[in-house]
Amino acid sequence: MPPVVPVRELSVTEVNQIQHKRNVIMIAGLAIVFIGAFFISLRDLSPAYTVGIIFLLGFFLLSFINIRIGFVLIIFAFLLSPEIDLPFSQYRGFTIRTEDTLIIILMLAWLGRLAMGVQKNFFIKTPLNLPIFSIIIWNIICSFRAISSGWVDVSFCIFTNLKIIEFFAIYFLIVNNLNNISEVKFVLHVLLITALIVGIYATLQIPKTEIFTSNRLTAPFEGKPEPNTLGAYLAIFFGIALSLFIYSKAGVLRKLSGVLLLLLPFPIMFSFARSAYYATLAILVAVAIISRKKWLIATLVIFAILSLFILSRAVIERTLYGKGSLLLKKLGDMLKLIQFLGAGLLQQAECLIVSMQEL
Repeated sequence: MPPVVPVRELSVTEVNQIQHKRNVIMIAGLAIVFIGAFFISLRDLSPAYTVGIIFLLGFFLLSFINIRIGFVLIIFAFLLSPEIDLPFSQYRGFTIRTEDTLIIILMLAWLGRLAMGVQKNFFIKTPLNLPIFSIIIWNIICSFRAISSGWVDVSFCIFTNLKIIEFFAIYFLIVNNLNNISEVKFVLHVLLITALIVGIYATLQIPKTEIFTSNRLTAPFEGKPEPNTLGAYLAIFFGIALSLFIYSKAGVLRKLSGVLLLLLPFPIMFSFARSAYYATLAILVAVAIISRKKWLIATLVIFAILSLFILSRAVIERTLYGKGSLLLKKLGDMLKLIQFLGAGLLQQAECLIVSMQEL
């Protein structure tokens, strides 16, 4: 009977060396495959497509080696990347941005890391998992009903749902790949710097902005003005900056948040995007209720009282444009007929005089 040879446990250093060699072999193999496929496809590609393929391959390899590099590039690409219009819908086109492609590549790199054992966690349990999946399922059910009823275009509906899922995918990618508070702070710094760049760029366009024209605020490298997209992103950045300013300790992160709180309200207002107005207001109210900060509540009350006097006329007109103006007009007509604090007395007096004349 052969002797039993005891199995020696590998040290941490030896395990790391083995894993490093495996990663090098794996990356080299992937590089050979991609480079071969790249040169085969070069025959019918224009220089622009060639540069794009090189960039995407490089992004994939960098993200595979260190997925946090992919996070940084995607954050910068949110509003600092060009857009592509896809005329798939018969009702309206569908616009994709560079980060849409980068997110797909980043997800492939993430799945590749999982398959090769470089990364251990697939889904970390968080309080938002169930609400997110519920929203996705509900959107799919509603979209299927709308498509079957002929209310919406199939292509546009599909791509809209993919766009929504894409934002949730970003959340899962970041949650599952940030390991400590320093990495979280680094990502937040990159996010706030991006918001600062876009905010300054948009603020410089305010003097040339005109409501109901093509001269609207836009993000860098846009094919055409997209004030609604810009306003929505800036509203999200404003909410993040407000939360960090309230809860973070003194430091660079808090200073950046303070600068954004002073800067972003102006491009948000002059984006003339009512969705951005409503989102910003909802964020302010929610943060005020959750944080219970008296200074924030007082600021909201003072702003609500003085808004008609300090806001630009164009901003007020845009806010009241459409259904909102009709509702306010009806509300004003109703208040005129209510005898409260003197309101409606003139109308009642006129009715009384007319009645007396008839008698």
